[in-house]
Amino acid sequence: MRLGIDASNVRSGGGIIHLQRILEQAEPEKHLINRVVVWGGDTPLDNLPDKPWLELRKIPNLNLQTSQRLFWQQTKLGKLAHEDCDLLFVPGGLYLGGFSPFVTMFQNMQIFESKERLREGFSKEWLRLILLKWAQSRTFREASGLICLSEYSHNYLAQHHSFLIDQTPVQLIPHGTEKVNNEYILSDIKRNHINGTIRLLYVSTVKKYKH
Repeated sequence: MRLGIDASNVRSGGGIIHLQRILEQAEPEKHLINRVVVWGGDTPLDNLPDKPWLELRKIPNLNLQTSQRLFWQQTKLGKLAHEDCDLLFVPGGLYLGGFSPFVTMFQNMQIFESKERLREGFSKEWLRLILLKWAQSRTFREASGLICLSEYSHNYLAQHHSFLIDQTPVQLIPHGTEKVNNEYILSDIKRNHINGTIRLLYVSTVKKYKH
């Protein structure tokens, strides 16, 4: 089998690391996959590993603004996928093209949780989330499979948007973590805690839904 991966929506940070680690650890032959093709821009593909079964295809339009990346995905990707793969994986959660079968992934809960969307007020960001909700809803309905990262996200869809996954098989696959030296981390915490309180710093983009 030939697997295609749409990295048109993978631009930076966690998205790149997620795809990078999957491909570093992958053993496609165990799953009867003989070739993996990834379409993406310069930044994500420059960070992916070199594997004999992996083919990286850089698309100049995917280095441009969002509208041009979406246009390429909806008008060009389907034809390329028909030529080069039997199954398409869309980690970005958004695909409105004509290729099938494809599997996608549910990563952004803010799109569906109205309380969190409303934190943005009536703004461009709020409108963007509304449009994404429509697009991802259609993507989930038409997908041949959906990956949820947590029981919470799966249960939320099942409870509030069950019509999106009635006909779509769902698989729970949480994100992994890096291998670390646990003994070193524990000893470091013991040395630096203050009055029994452990303080952790989570470094990320500043968004209202992150409180």
